[in-house]
Amino acid sequence: MIIKELTLCTNHLDASEEFYTKKLEFPLLHKSADRISFSIGHTILSFKLVKNENPNYHFAFSIPSNKIAEAQSYIAQRTNILPYNSETTIADFSNWNAHAFYFHDNQNNILECIAHHDLPNASNQSFTSSSIIGICEIGVPVEDVTDACKNINEEFEVPYFKKGPRLPVFSVMGDEHGLFIVTTIGRGWLPIQQPAERHFAEIIFEETGKERNYVIRKQ
Repeated sequence: MIIKELTLCTNHLDASEEFYTKKLEFPLLHKSADRISFSIGHTILSFKLVKNENPNYHFAFSIPSNKIAEAQSYIAQRTNILPYNSETTIADFSNWNAHAFYFHDNQNNILECIAHHDLPNASNQSFTSSSIIGICEIGVPVEDVTDACKNINEEFEVPYFKKGPRLPVFSVMGDEHGLFIVTTIGRGWLPIQQPAERHFAEIIFEETGKERNYVIRKQ
């Protein structure tokens, strides 16, 4: 699954522009009075302006399989890395054969950089923002995880992630290239247990050779 476009909400376009273009150094594609878009590898990330709302999300960037330490050093020069636990800032997802780290953006979204070591995408180039392959995860908070996953599977032909998990309160759909992280509303996101909130999101993605459009409605 390839996430081609991701549209989220923000209550401050200027602060989003500052963070994503100045700190993370992503190219600005478009800005209007109520929308802003950035180029991130194979993904276009957009934020649309909302009022009387303070939305936050979880999403992840795919990075080359051999660049977790270098990527963390690069991001740490630009913003604070969140602790994974009392001993480290790096998450070791041994069941996925992956490593990851986390940080906040200006909107208090939980961002993640993840290296899937089973993907043949190692790089010998120094890590910069242009090394990011694309957005590979989006959190999907729902009331009923089992029903939501069943609907995603039937409507969009997205498989359950072969490496799991598949639980009543937390399941993962897709593959290493693109994942829906389906969780119960209010359940904590790693690494700081920030409660998952449901807000508008639109995901344009490619699965089984077809372009799909998944719209998540506000709670």
